[in-house]
Amino acid sequence: MVLHPGMKLKYFCNHNWEAEWIEEAERLVQTKYVEQYEQQADKAPTTPSTGSITHHNSGFASFGDLSVTTAPCSCEIQEYLSHPVKNIKDPLKWWVCWNSFLNK
Repeated sequence: MVLHPGMKLKYFCNHNWEAEWIEEAERLVQTKYVEQYEQQADKAPTTPSTGSITHHNSGFASFGDLSVTTAPCSCEIQEYLSHPVKNIKDPLKWWVCWNSFLNK
């Protein structure tokens, strides 16, 4: 439920769960994220990949040839939870779009 962008923790509030239970649900989601996703992100390369840069007289000439691979923000789950719930019909499609947004 927490990962459904139309429900998140609000689902539990709307169904009168005790505050401790809601906090536990949030903690479990954050723990799972750290265990399975944040650690994978930490293994991703974070150094610039220069590919084949040609040297020009201008230091800015090859700037567009640089690509930087960065790991996702470790606070990705907190960012997600900070956004209000949305009226979403297809949560899987929404997650694909969210992932694309984060990787821009």
